[in-house]
Amino acid sequence: MSILDSINRESFQRFRLRIGLNHGPVIAGVIGAQKPQYDIWSNTVNVASRMDSCGVMGRLQVSSGSRRSANCSSKNIQKIRKTFSKLKKLYV
Repeated sequence: MSILDSINRESFQRFRLRIGLNHGPVIAGVIGAQKPQYDIWSNTVNVASRMDSCGVMGRLQVSSGSRRSANCSSKNIQKIRKTFSKLKKLYV
């Protein structure tokens, strides 16, 4: 977040950031003939989106599967439990 602090200081803005990180299979492609747009779809994307929207400003919320895959040290990770009504339980 120190880069964001630097950008805010130099641009006189107050940008804030929160991130939901998940990994898994996705479907991606360009849709639309008149105005083509690249998009991605999957439960993986939905979980990351919900993690972002339920997240805390200035924090990175990582799914437990992503944390295990990245082999992250647990000393800097705080465990929380979130349940999303449309999705299965998710531990981050």
